[in-house]
Amino acid sequence: MHSDDLDEIKRHFNVVAENIQGHVKLALEATSAVRDDLTAFRDEVREQLGEVNRKVDQTHALIRVSSSRLDGRMGTLESRVDRLEES
Repeated sequence: MHSDDLDEIKRHFNVVAENIQGHVKLALEATSAVRDDLTAFRDEVREQLGEVNRKVDQTHALIRVSSSRLDGRMGTLESRVDRLEES
């Protein structure tokens, strides 16, 4: 094999290696961008889930208050009915 042939093979190899390095760099950059997007998405979902949990807690509190009030009203009505039935 001639020296010119070896030089040509080396040049071709270097071009191919640079091309591969460029693709690897692009893949790493894309992976990093996807990771950043996923992190932002996760943080947003966490925040929204926290808000949903707060609203659920508020709803439960309102239901407990309403239920307590209804129990009181039912007790009053039952007492009235009992008194009416006794008369």
